[in-house]
Amino acid sequence: MECRLSNGEVYDYLKKDGGEKVLLLIHGNYASANHWDVFLEKIPSKYTVYAPDLRGYGRSTYNQPIEDFKTFAYDLELFCDHFSLNKITIIGWSNGGGIAMQFAAMYPNLVEKMVLLASMPADGYPAYDENNQRYQTREAIEKDPMLNRLVEAQKMKEFAFFTEAIEQLMFVKGRQALGERFEGYIEAAIQQRNMMDVAHAANVFNITDIDNDAAAGTGEINHIQAETFLLWGNKDVLTTREMTTTLLENLKRAGVNVIFRELDAGHAFVLEEVDEVIRELESFFQR
Repeated sequence: MECRLSNGEVYDYLKKDGGEKVLLLIHGNYASANHWDVFLEKIPSKYTVYAPDLRGYGRSTYNQPIEDFKTFAYDLELFCDHFSLNKITIIGWSNGGGIAMQFAAMYPNLVEKMVLLASMPADGYPAYDENNQRYQTREAIEKDPMLNRLVEAQKMKEFAFFTEAIEQLMFVKGRQALGERFEGYIEAAIQQRNMMDVAHAANVFNITDIDNDAAAGTGEINHIQAETFLLWGNKDVLTTREMTTTLLENLKRAGVNVIFRELDAGHAFVLEEVDEVIRELESFFQR
């Protein structure tokens, strides 16, 4: 389904009709709304669920490049306005966790609860050079050899390249456990059109009170009012324990009412351990 936003972008989205409680699902990088397919099938029908492709991902447009995570948050506010959504539960996975935090900070009256799944930190997902120094500019990131290799693989539609990379980094059980779905997830990674823009946006994202090498802290984390649930897998090699611990500390320091749970899982536990994820969410929602 499609939704034309008032800024001219067109968001493609998945929807599961249900009850009055609304969940807004925010996918991560190298992904699309299709990564929520198992979750949408399993989540109880008492919830109404929206899962959009963000700008530049999946089948959504990329008419204007994103500048930062605020751009995604602006889009999502227009998406909510289009459907008259308020008092939502926003659920962000990986990079989507950063976008969810940005949204909750900018529009606290819209967000009743927030769920962060394998989320990036509140002070950005750092991009480092060969000397382990954090990039400070967009121009430096554009010269990064690995990012350029990823962009080239996208242009050449190197399915095998993305299959190996994503299976190793995101999954514990592997593509055999997901069957034909796995190919769709790889296609979503190849379909992404905003890779450099998002790499820069993630690197300079910093809503904490503390400056870092890439960006000054905006302090916007202090505007988050939603009760928050942080769920992380201890086999995650993309969002590490150190990142997750720092995120938890930043949320608590900002006065956010946050609950933390650890799963025996990797980065893609929303796919590989979906039943356990839904049990954890149900427990959180009933608080």
